Amino acid sequence: VGVGIFPEGAEQITRETSPGEVGRFQPGFAHLALAAAVDPLPILPVAVWAQEEWRGVDIPMAFFRWFDPTEPRFQQEGGHPVVLYRRVVLRVGSPLWVGRKQRQGSRRERMQVIQELTAAAREQVRLGLAER
Repeated sequence: VGVGIFPEGAEQITRETSPGEVGRFQPGFAHLALAAAVDPLPILPVAVWAQEEWRGVDIPMAFFRWFDPTEPRFQQEGGHPVVLYRRVVLRVGSPLWVGRKQRQGSRRERMQVIQELTAAAREQVRLGLAER
């Protein structure tokens, strides 16, 4: 059993990106990993990289508010284009492990672990895309 999380967060929903671009990772997945009661916990960085896509008309941001009225990005004006992915590459990186040692320590030490996990996951994805 696993849980899939898109670490680029809602930013990718509200901002156009080029097909090979990797956005800034949000640290929420690392916070969840440190809070999980699984020891050790594997985090498997996976990227879905669009090779070919079709962009259509914009969907008004008000539509997205229906799904999550608390998301600040959905309060913006304008819209987001409909994107259909015609061809994608799935890139799987090496597992990152979170254990008891990383969950212990001061708040400052845990924040450092969160920053390191976030950077390591993004680097795994970035390197995987560059290897193509």
